[in-house]
Amino acid sequence: MRSRASTPLAPSRAGSASPAGLCGEHRLRRALESLENGQAPADAAHECGFYDQPHLTRSLRRHLGVTPGMVRKRPSTSANRAP
Repeated sequence: MRSRASTPLAPSRAGSASPAGLCGEHRLRRALESLENGQAPADAAHECGFYDQPHLTRSLRRHLGVTPGMVRKRPSTSANRAP
């Protein structure tokens, strides 16, 4: 069984996700990308449409089991690639 942090954000069956769920998934993906690029959690939350930083934190914990700080501290996958 894969950990929640490594589970991709995708509907289990085609067409099974609601429009609101898909919008939430898109916001979460954008926030993850912003955090991985070093943006502050409050700025990422605001830019990606979350009400505030705690809203982003709750969403990350619920869906991926990580916090914004954990995402920012992860080594970048592009930095680990050999030339």
